[in-house]
Order: sequence, then C-alpha cells, then structure tokens
Amino acid sequence: MQMLVIAAVTTAILAAGLIAAAEAAERRSKAAVPAKRDRDCTPINGRYGYYGNPWCDTGSYRMEDIEFRERMARQRKQSFAR
Repeated sequence: MQMLVIAAVTTAILAAGLIAAAEAAERRSKAAVPAKRDRDCTPINGRYGYYGNPWCDTGSYRMEDIEFRERMARQRKQSFAR
C-alpha cells in the first residue's frame, strides 16, 4: 500500500513539473516574437524639393505593404468622416 501511495505522489509531482515547464516554454516563445510596429511615414525634406518617403512608397506588391496601404486609407477615411 505504501508503494502505491509513493508512486501516486511521485507521478503527481512529475506531472506538475512537466506542466510548469510547458507553460514556461510557451511564455518564452511568445516573448521572443517581436511586436509589429507601424512605419514612420514622416516626409523627408530632401534636395530639390523631394518631400516623399521611400519607406512608405506605395508601389510595392508585398503583402505587408498592401496591408499597410489599406490600413492608412481606412485611417484617412475615418479622420475625414469626423
């Protein structure tokens, strides 16, 4: 009977340790992913009157750029609607 109790307690302790280790690994993996930041689209006052910003050029077909342009367009519509 004592062996059964010892085995049950040992199993419970090991299970709790495995659960804690899995939760810690999950927290570390979530913290390792950098947060997505919006671009700084401040116009650049370059030579000869260039006031654009190459970082915010709208000619790209990458998915991130398409999403950014759509998000900026929604923000402009919301600001004009007020």
